[in-house]
This record gives sequence, structure tokens and C-alpha cells, in this order.
Amino acid sequence: MTAAGAVGVIRGLDDPRGYEVFVPRATAAAEIRRVRAVPQGVGWRYKPDAHGRRPCPCPGCRVRGGYGAARVGRRYPYDPPPRPKAELMVRLAAAGTGDEIIDVLCELGRGRRGGAEELAYLAEHPDEEVRDTLAGVLRSYRGRAARRLRERLGG
Repeated sequence: MTAAGAVGVIRGLDDPRGYEVFVPRATAAAEIRRVRAVPQGVGWRYKPDAHGRRPCPCPGCRVRGGYGAARVGRRYPYDPPPRPKAELMVRLAAAGTGDEIIDVLCELGRGRRGGAEELAYLAEHPDEEVRDTLAGVLRSYRGRAARRLRERLGG
């Protein structure tokens, strides 16, 4: 389509903001008929109609490395901060079902958690899902004890 035809299509839209017309060749000076200055207040900074609305802090909406993304993440945290290991270990000791153990293990795998010796007793757990989750969580652990426990689990 011609550039004039593309401009006509865009002008006919209800919300023509954000569209651009690209000419896939060099434009000669004789082809330019008019140049006009666009006021500085035209357009938007992040996205249309964003003014006055709180930014969405979820990882799907927030552009990593985008303007203000780190500040938005600090200001409106999407995930709660990880719980202390001592609290998680108390919850793990009190867990009665395999699902409760798996939930606590997943939280333990979110950050650096020190030695893996405290989790060694779970390697003999009768529930295979608990053992598989333990093997996955141990990937985030470092040290000799974690390595040995991973070998014991076959991972």
C-alpha cells in the first residue's frame, strides 16, 4: 500500500496512537511536500492512558530493565519476601502430609538457605513426590552435604 493510503487507514481508526508508517526505500528531497512540528505534549511516556494509574507489578506486565521497573518492583512487591529459614524448618517439622512438606520445600528453594543437612531425613520419605521435590530444591543448595544428598536421591 502507498504511504498516503496507510496514513488514511490510520486516521480512520478510533485510537490512532502508536502507529507508524514505514517507507521501505530512501525518500528523495523532492518527494517531501510538507514538514510540520509536533508539539512536545503529544504522545505518551510508557503506554497510552497510563497517567494516573498505578503500574502493575506482576512479572508479566513489568518490562525487565524498562524505565522504573526496579522502583515499581520495590514499591509494589508482587511476591511476599521469603520467610526465614528457622520459621520454614518449624513448619517442615510440623507438616503432617506430603503436600504440606512439598509446600515448605518449595519455599526453601526460593533463596539461599545454608546447609542441606537438616533435610537429609526427607531422602527416605515414603512419598515419591516429596523425594522428587527435595531433589529439585537441592539444586539451589551448595556444599558437600547437598551434593551427597543429591547423589543419594539419584539426581
